[in-house]
Amino acid sequence: NFRKMLNETPSAERLQATVPDEVSVTENTRTILAMVNDIALNDQRTLDEKYIHVDIETNIEVGCYVKWRNVDWLLIFEEVNGFNTHRTFVMKRCNQIFRFMYNGEVYNIPVSATNLTLYSDGLADGVYVSRADAKRNIKFGLNPITKLVDLGHRIMLTNKTVFRVTHIDDFSQN
Repeated sequence: NFRKMLNETPSAERLQATVPDEVSVTENTRTILAMVNDIALNDQRTLDEKYIHVDIETNIEVGCYVKWRNVDWLLIFEEVNGFNTHRTFVMKRCNQIFRFMYNGEVYNIPVSATNLTLYSDGLADGVYVSRADAKRNIKFGLNPITKLVDLGHRIMLTNKTVFRVTHIDDFSQN
């Protein structure tokens, strides 16, 4: 069975994983036993997306974080398994830290940011003015702190780029 395989295979690893509603991985985050493998061979997604397989009774959901090989990963999708022996998730590599202040406390939230304007210089020219129109897709975990992010909030991901939240996709994914 899958649980026996997890305990005996050399490809299984102990890694830190948040429970639902935990903001990010810290030194106090619990560890789980899991197997991680590539999404597909010869595919660009193998660099920033992986499958993670865990025991069926592991308390983990889409929106949780995993620390694997000293990098934070976000669970973005749960695959449907034909047999009820284990759970399989797609996890995406986090490449930025979103610092969010709430009630005087700063939360460091790992995010996966991707560029949606691959063929744009990020400027929309008008008659008398140019305005920034670069777009980013930012995925982050679902927890009580990130639920506070709303339309109109401004997000600064690097020292030079500030973005306004203009759309929240809570329809296709959590």
